[in-house]
Amino acid sequence: MWQYNYTNPDNELYHYGVPGMKWGNHKYAKYEAKSEREKRKGNIESANRYKKMANAARELGQAGQNLKDTRNIKIKGSFISSKNIDPIRKQRDKLDSEKIDLIEAQAKYKAAKSKNQSKAAKAEQKTYMNALYKMGQPGSVADRQSGKLGSELYDRISSKKGKNYANTILDKNRKRAIATVAASTAVAVGSAVLGAFFGRR
Repeated sequence: MWQYNYTNPDNELYHYGVPGMKWGNHKYAKYEAKSEREKRKGNIESANRYKKMANAARELGQAGQNLKDTRNIKIKGSFISSKNIDPIRKQRDKLDSEKIDLIEAQAKYKAAKSKNQSKAAKAEQKTYMNALYKMGQPGSVADRQSGKLGSELYDRISSKKGKNYANTILDKNRKRAIATVAASTAVAVGSAVLGAFFGRR
């Protein structure tokens, strides 16, 4: 069976784009083309919307690429010593910052894709809520395990959107966590009752 084994570093295939993107499908180019088409038709409002979506898609792709590049940086030295601990800390901090940049770009992109402002605000808030839920509420055990990413995201949201906006997201996440615990407790109690009922027969 024939096998390709020519390994020239100049002959490699790379793909840069936003997460979930198909080969050759540049989202921002598609939106820019739609913006130009709408502008020619005279639909200025629609053209501005597509331009905003194109900019958000470009930022999202760039944030994803920055995160990927930072992950691929190799630190010299095979073990941790006093000489290479500082570069490792700097790389970890840069990686954390770029993760948060990616979340912000995702929120901005989802807001730009929405048809009206109320849906855009909800889409943006939902993106932040899901990210904070995964990283952990500030000060929680999950937050400490993720390297205080939840606290950093909360601080970034409160500095850019305001303290009330960030606290609203925290409150909604607390309610979500309580609902999850209550549902799992109800399932556990229900299965115990059924087990006891059928166990007697």
